[in-house]
Order: sequence, then structure tokens, then C-alpha cells
Amino acid sequence: MADDPPSPTPGAELEPRARILRATVELIAEVGWTRVTTRSVAERASVNNALVHYYFGSKRALLQQAATEALMAEFGGPMEALAAGDDLARGVRELIASFGTVSSPSGRLVVEITQQALRDPDLQDLVRDLLREFRRAVEARLRTAGRPAQEARGLAVVLAALLDGLYLHVLLDPDIDLSAAAEALRPLLPEEDR
Repeated sequence: MADDPPSPTPGAELEPRARILRATVELIAEVGWTRVTTRSVAERASVNNALVHYYFGSKRALLQQAATEALMAEFGGPMEALAAGDDLARGVRELIASFGTVSSPSGRLVVEITQQALRDPDLQDLVRDLLREFRRAVEARLRTAGRPAQEARGLAVVLAALLDGLYLHVLLDPDIDLSAAAEALRPLLPEEDR
């Protein structure tokens, strides 16, 4: 009918800043970091291009904020649960199981952010700090379980690298047996966590 109000744009219920960030994350995954423009973000978010600059100042700041929020959304909860849980082995199994639900867009997003972090010192600092925080938490958990400090530190690095690599492999080959991968990590974990 002519008197019916227009249907809202998907995501229109979000505040403009949140819509801009969501649009940026979607575009990074779809077209790649370097091809995102503030104009394409504005169009996707259904806002004026000037509003993008008002909230974020520059394309670089927008991309970095979107990357920060995307990484925290993708890994923050699972990594925190893994590092802080009472049972490290169960946490590892649950984290690995969550890789089975990784979608192509979220996986491409993580790859784009990681790739860009190699070129952008500020983004590299962000990603490095997140990784260090995770490794410190896992190291502390291993030390609590009785591993010597140096062994716990090294094992935390290896465990983080193995999980990162497994995530990438799942993106490229979704048929990987994640249960077998989780089981293979058991010898690395503290005895009481097996």
C-alpha cells in the first residue's frame, strides 16, 4: 500500500556508529582490507559519508577500530574461556570444536586483519598485544598446574601457534577432523587437565 512506511534497511535498528563498524567488517571480509572505502562503508551502513569521518576521523582509524572489535568478537570469549577455565584440556577441546563453525566471511576477515597487521605497525601492535595476553593467561594456567615457568612459557607459545595454524587449516579445508586434532594436543596439557 502507498500509506505503508518503507521497510527498514537491515541493521537500521543499530546506531549509526555500530552500523558503520558492522559495514566495515563485512566489507573487509568481502573485498579485502585495501579495497574498503569510506564511501562503500557509508553506502553499506546507509549513512552519509561525512558521518563516517565524523565518528572515526580517517579510513585508517575506522579500519583499525573495526579490526579490534572483530577480533574481540571472534576470539575474545573463546580465548578467555580457554585461558581462565578450571580445565585447560576441556577449554582447548571446546575452542577447537568452535573452529568447526567458522564461516568463510569471518575467516576471511581474520586473514585480512592478520595480513594487514604485517604492514601496519599500529594494527600489528594490537594483534601482538592480544596474542601476548592470551599466551600469558595460558602460561599462568600451566604454571598453576605445576609446569616450570620456562616450560609453561614455551608451551603457551606453541599452543597458541598450533591453534592459529589449525584455524587457518580449517578455513582452507573444512573437512579436517577437529576431534582428532584436539586429542593430539592432550600430551601437551597438564596431567590433571587430561
